[in-house]
Amino acid sequence: EAVLKTDLFRMRDAMDKFVGSAIALVLLLALAMAVSRRISGPVVALGEAARAARGGDQAARAPLAGPAEVVEVARQFNTLHEERLRADAELRNQAEALHLAQLGLRGRIKEQTCLYSVFRASEDLQRPLPEMLQDVAALLPPGWLYPEIAAARIELDGQVVASADIAAAVAEQSADIRVDGASRGRVT
Repeated sequence: EAVLKTDLFRMRDAMDKFVGSAIALVLLLALAMAVSRRISGPVVALGEAARAARGGDQAARAPLAGPAEVVEVARQFNTLHEERLRADAELRNQAEALHLAQLGLRGRIKEQTCLYSVFRASEDLQRPLPEMLQDVAALLPPGWLYPEIAAARIELDGQVVASADIAAAVAEQSADIRVDGASRGRVT
């Protein structure tokens, strides 16, 4: 009977140790899961924010939650994303400025080409004036922004020449032709 009590006592002791170990294991697993969720949740959220930003979502931000290390990575991601958005905006602004500058330069090139062509057409002083004026009138529209709808008329000392019919024009630009301060005609 003493042996039986000793065996029962040992079994009870072993059972208590087993139950205690099982409880400790369950608590340890619960703690591990909580820590895992505390780390993996913010890391998953950071990954989702990165995917959203890569997809073009300008409002994408990583939540500043979780362990200090994860919060720091999220903060750095957000800073990087904001800097990228600023750089993209600056690049768009520079591209627009470049486009406007190119348009301006094309306009200046057209004007210079037109002026050079007019000079070439008018440099022969032996040429009859009506013929030279007609050539100059034909050379002026290509120097304007929309040459396909532009026309020119030159009036000089009573002579009138035109590159096309300008009676139907919706807008007009004119300048006097002055020689020694006196008005001798008009370019329209």
